[in-house]
Amino acid sequence: MNGFMIESMEEIDQASPPRESNVAGSVIEANITDDVIRVKITSSPENAEIGVPYMIEGDKYFFFCMSTNIIHESKPIVKEIANTRIFDAPIPHTMEDAGAMQPQQWPAILELSCLKVIAKDGHETKGFKTIPNLFSKARVATSADIQMMSEDLNRQDHTISAIGKFVGMDVDVPIDLSALFEVPFGIFGKTGKGKTVTAKSLVIKAGESGCTVNGKIVQFIIFDAQGEYARGTGSSAGSIGLNQIIPGKFYQLSIDPGTAEQLFLSPLYIDPSKINVEDWINFMQHSNPSVNMEIIIREIDKLRTKDARDNGIHDRNKDLPLYLAYLKGNATELERIKEEASTTGGTFSAIYRRMLPFNDDKFRQSFLRAPPEGYANVSATIKHFLQEGKSIIIHFGRFSVDKDVYSFVTNYIVRNLYNLYSSAMDGKFPHSNTIIPHVVLLVEEAHRFVPSATKEGIGGSSYFQKIARETRKFGLVLGLIDQRPSKIDDEITSQLNSRIIHRLDDQDDVKAALAGLNKTKWIPIASKLGIGEGLFFGDVVGDVPTMIKPFWSHNIRAIKDYYGCADIPLSALMTSISAVIDDEISDPDLDSLSNPSRSSMLDPVPAAPVPAGDPEIDGFMMTKPIDSHAKKPSSKSKKPGNHDEKKVDVAPGIERRRSINLGDTSDAT
Repeated sequence: MNGFMIESMEEIDQASPPRESNVAGSVIEANITDDVIRVKITSSPENAEIGVPYMIEGDKYFFFCMSTNIIHESKPIVKEIANTRIFDAPIPHTMEDAGAMQPQQWPAILELSCLKVIAKDGHETKGFKTIPNLFSKARVATSADIQMMSEDLNRQDHTISAIGKFVGMDVDVPIDLSALFEVPFGIFGKTGKGKTVTAKSLVIKAGESGCTVNGKIVQFIIFDAQGEYARGTGSSAGSIGLNQIIPGKFYQLSIDPGTAEQLFLSPLYIDPSKINVEDWINFMQHSNPSVNMEIIIREIDKLRTKDARDNGIHDRNKDLPLYLAYLKGNATELERIKEEASTTGGTFSAIYRRMLPFNDDKFRQSFLRAPPEGYANVSATIKHFLQEGKSIIIHFGRFSVDKDVYSFVTNYIVRNLYNLYSSAMDGKFPHSNTIIPHVVLLVEEAHRFVPSATKEGIGGSSYFQKIARETRKFGLVLGLIDQRPSKIDDEITSQLNSRIIHRLDDQDDVKAALAGLNKTKWIPIASKLGIGEGLFFGDVVGDVPTMIKPFWSHNIRAIKDYYGCADIPLSALMTSISAVIDDEISDPDLDSLSNPSRSSMLDPVPAAPVPAGDPEIDGFMMTKPIDSHAKKPSSKSKKPGNHDEKKVDVAPGIERRRSINLGDTSDAT
């Protein structure tokens, strides 16, 4: 062969094997230990891309893979002739040299990660435990390949849907919504890279498809930190809300009365008399995770309770912030308290300063107050509308920039939900698992509630930890959304069966998001994802890691058409809140002043109608809202609602929804 002279390019082409149009290249190396299959590609590397699915057909198995790297192997001759005019010289080359000397014959190497091995006889599947033969052909996967790979997802009791396509293919990625929402999961990514929009898309697909888990329709409670799920405000001003995309599925509550009126949301109230000392400890955790501070807060609250019992309930002892303010202005009492609580003036002052904002009129006059006539405490309202089959969005309005408010309100609601579900798990209420709905808690800024520095039993993360550990089998599931996964408690991330990762640049964040996975393989990809692209791991994709390019990364028109967005006036989406009996589950941690005896939220539905105001009615189990005390519409301009056809007030000047801003990737956090 060495003496055979190649006279022309025609002879080179004749000496090369024929190319198949659908083949990317041939296997030249495979290594199970390194989890890599190397393929010599037949075309320019500029035609290849990471994240694309490939199929290698062996003699006994199909090897389903994803491209994870593209490389040029270094050759000494390449270094020698680089930046020279050797290709212009009429120098004849031998057959041996032809492959090295001709630029089109210097192929790149495509590195593939094998994700699934499928036996040709019976489609038995297994992990990467064997390798394909050398020179096996690799091709870009076809829709038939995807269907074969996804057969394990086709479970009768699961809801399978799609929110995007494979990279490099016009084929939808099948995702298992039921598996995703059955257990805790996480969505991570830098600000603006698409994690919030992915979360919205998953919620929309669940609502459209009627997704079920263990026979129950999936419902959501979404803590909307920046106004990106409800009708948009703040960074998402003018963007479309979830209730406009799938009307009738969501009930929207706002802690900001001004925003509630403007956007046709319902106001949210937290009655201070129903706030547990645990709620204040949860809140304080974020400023100082100290066992000593927790003990001091408990001692001060015991003294507040004793004051109320001995001297009657006054403004000074209605709740803990008011009592701290009273003590601050009463030197004699303060010294007595410090002595009885075994605390110093400095520690007391730190607690006082932290709670001082909650005595501000802007809080007391907006959401931190006894509900007006026709409304109920937020926990009772949430329970009622969950029973009515609604998902709930908690909107923060002007308080979205106040991290203290977001932390406190979220912890308060989660603590109440935990008490409900844990009581059911303890068997206190027979057949309760068939009564309470399957609820997914979507929590933005998750690291604020499950920080990595948390100590067991201290502060706000304790209820989130308990939910992650205990309540998922009864249908209360955490969905964590965050841009800094490295700041989330390792115990929580270890409970995540599915993870969706958008672009992350910080190495600590990437490592935390990929905990338990092959970091060497996935870290380079996670840092190169484009806007909207995401790596999906775990049950959501049948344990076959997949890179998805969501549909919404295409263009605004495609998004609008995909959702089928109609021009729905905001007023048509508003329903007035009927009176909800404000009964809550018994909480052993609450004292008699803040938790008088109430009937169980899991009591059976009354067989006969019960007059409004009857203390034995349970707000969560009512099948119909009792509206004898409902807030009456004013004489302002009115439009019919789309739920119960009641007329509701229309804010002056707001007759139709604002222009839709569907460029969600720019305001996703």
